[in-house]
Amino acid sequence: MTSEQNRVSFLKLKSTEFCEKMKRLATAWQNESSDCDYYMLVVKQEQVEKLIGKFEMFHGELEELDRSEIHSGLCDIFESLASSLKAANMREMAKSSGRMPFHSTSDGGNTTVEFAGSQFLPHRRQVPSLPPIQLPTFSGGYANWTEFYSMLATIIDSDPDLTNIEKLQHLRSCLRDSALETVRALEISDGNYAVALDLLENRFNNRRLVFQAHINEILALQAVEPGSVVMLRELSDKFNSHMRALQGLGTTEQIAGCIVVQELLRKLDPPSQEKWEERFIDPAFANLIPTWESMASFLEQRCRSLETMDFSMASYASSSQVGRSRKHNNSRSTLVTMNQSVARCAL
Repeated sequence: MTSEQNRVSFLKLKSTEFCEKMKRLATAWQNESSDCDYYMLVVKQEQVEKLIGKFEMFHGELEELDRSEIHSGLCDIFESLASSLKAANMREMAKSSGRMPFHSTSDGGNTTVEFAGSQFLPHRRQVPSLPPIQLPTFSGGYANWTEFYSMLATIIDSDPDLTNIEKLQHLRSCLRDSALETVRALEISDGNYAVALDLLENRFNNRRLVFQAHINEILALQAVEPGSVVMLRELSDKFNSHMRALQGLGTTEQIAGCIVVQELLRKLDPPSQEKWEERFIDPAFANLIPTWESMASFLEQRCRSLETMDFSMASYASSSQVGRSRKHNNSRSTLVTMNQSVARCAL
């Protein structure tokens, strides 16, 4: 594992740790009485602010190193917890001070919230609103399923302001080709949104096929022309993107083994390829990532099966030839005997 991968793993662990601390803090506050004095409420607010600052620092660096974390649900969960805690604490502070808080803006763009002569500065400055994030289209490629579903869950599925009918319409507008055909027969109704998600997950959320799709994408990368920095950069970006996806699905050993399997599978004859795929019809094996050991075992069994079949066919052909030869000899002998009998009668 490279130093960058180690750093990404560390940042993920730290971000998750701060999120868990925020959850524990929320649980502890719910179990406590609401009779805290004003100064204890200020201390609580400072605890929230420290956690927010640490989470933003670690998760911000994580997003720079791993772009897929930009759309992860961890940040949404943390911000939701932090906002709820801050709002609840501010209400208690307002009650404790005997009046509702009022807002003013200080220099630098930070919002200042005042409570009975005390001031509290929220953790982030005001920024212009960003344009809405658009869902990508999904045409049925297994390598694109994980990213598409993650975006769908973040932007559409978790939006409390959308009805199920609106969510289903958004979902259908993003689907193309085989993915659209999977849900085309469904009517636009409240209950069919969950049905559509189930159909798509059952169809495309296959760990083995997603894994193999990323491997095939890597194997199909275009060779870099001499001196082409643009092509080299494109190859590097695509390779790293697929490798990050693979690392989220399996181990380094599984990735290496599957590369060998997919490369060897390309060299097999079509009937043998079909026999290989038949091994995964059983639901118990449908999501298993193939290993080079399983491919070696399959090839040995396939060779023995075909060799046995060839031997049986050759034996059958040989016995049939002997049978035909004996039948021919018997017929010839009978004909000779008949001719001899006719000759004697003539005499």
